Amino acid sequence: MIRIYLISGCFLKYNKLRRGTRMKKIYRLEEGKKIAGICAGIADMYSLDVTVVRLIAIFFAILTTIWPAVITYLAGWYLIPVKEPVN
Repeated sequence: MIRIYLISGCFLKYNKLRRGTRMKKIYRLEEGKKIAGICAGIADMYSLDVTVVRLIAIFFAILTTIWPAVITYLAGWYLIPVKEPVN
């Protein structure tokens, strides 16, 4: 019973802290993409160099024996929307 209270209390405190903030939405970029633009979108979203994000993705793929990373990337390709160009 105490565990449930502690866990729910942490979530309530977290939600109260987040009320005034806006959550970033993930997107894919068409410009600067190599395959689907997922790494380019993540790099743009967090203002990182796209090469660093790609290296982290490759490291993750090697660390997880490739297939989980490939399946995750394919799912992201299908689920993550392309960013609308700003005119």
